[in-house]
Amino acid sequence: RTFYFNAAKATYRVSEKSSVDAVYIYDTMKDKTLLFHTGTSRAVNTSDEQGVVLYGRIKADDQITIEPYYMHKLEYTQPSKLSLHTFGARIVNVMGSWKVRGELAQQSGEYDNTASTKRYGLGGYVYVTKSLKEVKFSPEIEAGFAYLSGDDSQTSEVEAWDPLFSRWPWMSELYLLSYARETGIAGYWTNLIWIRIPQVKLQFSKDTSFVGSYNILKAQQQFATVPVSLYSTGKERGQMIDLLVKHVFSPKLSASLQLVHFLPGDYYNSALAPDPGTFFRWNVDVKF
Repeated sequence: RTFYFNAAKATYRVSEKSSVDAVYIYDTMKDKTLLFHTGTSRAVNTSDEQGVVLYGRIKADDQITIEPYYMHKLEYTQPSKLSLHTFGARIVNVMGSWKVRGELAQQSGEYDNTASTKRYGLGGYVYVTKSLKEVKFSPEIEAGFAYLSGDDSQTSEVEAWDPLFSRWPWMSELYLLSYARETGIAGYWTNLIWIRIPQVKLQFSKDTSFVGSYNILKAQQQFATVPVSLYSTGKERGQMIDLLVKHVFSPKLSASLQLVHFLPGDYYNSALAPDPGTFFRWNVDVKF
């Protein structure tokens, strides 16, 4: 298996500096649409889903790029269907050795249950990067902040950020997996405040690079159904160190080593989940 969408995309180029992508997505929970479907129903998604995406790109000048977008998604979850609208924009500003990038999106929608439960969400991030190419090892230093709303259990609405079609290791290969227990879906990024202070990139040679970051993780809301054995009443998810070394041996051969170490905070029950988590991976890529 690999990551995929059953989708069609068309791009309209408004001018040399602007374009619009129009995308239609149709994914099923069971693999009944793939060309290599063998007749055995296997779960490849968390639900049947459809989506329409309009994604714009505007090169305002040599420094600023603006990417406004709209997404409408239908999630055919049980026992009710969710219709969700997402409006947002991404902006990148490059000023010499400085780079600032940010994104903000607002969600609103409704479940087709008897109460017509409303759903809202707010998500975004901002990162500032400084490149020091004249310094040895060409260091690049980045600090940033990400926010994904969580559900307030005291209201009748659902305020948790819906990651739409995203189920990938956005922030961490290790923390991706913790959401499988928390939400029932691995990589369901939601209810999160992520502070990166800082991330450092080094280029030891033209073939060898290093990326290391220190991260503080928080929850925007307490775990909704406390008491649950694994979770507690706090909002501190924990701290994480992420180290990655890459080396290119040739145009066709490269390798990497990655170490991620997570120290849990009071979001988790210290009596039942007291230990840190460690993720280690070595990887060799061969191109043909």
